[in-house]
Amino acid sequence: MFALRFILFLAAAATIFGATRSPAQAPPAETVVISQRVRLEGGMTRADAERVALEAAMAEAVRRVAGVRVAGTESMVTGDSAGTISSRYLASVRLDAEGHVVGWVVERARWLTIKQRRSPSDLVFEATYRVTVARDAGRADAGFRLTMAVNRSRFGVRSATAADNDEVIATITPTREAYLTLASISGDSARRLVPNQVIATARVEAGARSEWPSAEWRDRGLRFRVGLPPGTDRRTEVLAAVATSEPVPWPRADGAPVSLPEFNRWLVAIPADRRAVAQQTVMVERVGVDANK
Repeated sequence: MFALRFILFLAAAATIFGATRSPAQAPPAETVVISQRVRLEGGMTRADAERVALEAAMAEAVRRVAGVRVAGTESMVTGDSAGTISSRYLASVRLDAEGHVVGWVVERARWLTIKQRRSPSDLVFEATYRVTVARDAGRADAGFRLTMAVNRSRFGVRSATAADNDEVIATITPTREAYLTLASISGDSARRLVPNQVIATARVEAGARSEWPSAEWRDRGLRFRVGLPPGTDRRTEVLAAVATSEPVPWPRADGAPVSLPEFNRWLVAIPADRRAVAQQTVMVERVGVDANK
């Protein structure tokens, strides 16, 4: 799910392709208890504060369980969107970290009013979470790497009609021949973009750059267009690419979106030496119909 959402724009609707096999059993996980306090300030809504608290808890849980080690694959923020992206959120969804959040439970959550002597009272969200983090199985293969570039760092949404909105094109280059899964991540969910109902198997060649969707598929009507739900004017999204030595089916056989913990369980079940990952972070925002593309 890019709860941003990336829209698969096709001439005709069809169900998403799904495989039937399952990846290997995920490695053992560790659960830690994390408490967070977030002050409501700077135009934040209560929902914003609750989201920030959860993102901070997830990032801290990964740090405690897996440290700051990463697998040496590509992970970057593009363009000037870096200043507006939550570093806590990016830390919680890093594909190249050696640990991934596979579940959480809110043990306690409350809003507090803290009185100040010489200033207005502060409204603070306080919560305690039990966050479960799974470590990667094995070590990444330094010779198996993946790079990804996207056609821009900011994407515009002009209307509820997909064809009016900017399209996303990802350029993928692996060091080895591999099978590709391309997904969009927003908030706490992930949506698979490739494979799909028209590209049943996505393969990439060693050292070769390939566009997804390709120019040929775009000419035939397959395009990834951005969108935003009602009431949301801008949102940070993560485009995630996972290359694997063999095909790995999506967690849901029908290809439907999954939660972020489900996506992470799927990821850590793939041995680290049999996968390479890359991600790009983009900003999706509403723009006027006459805005420059």
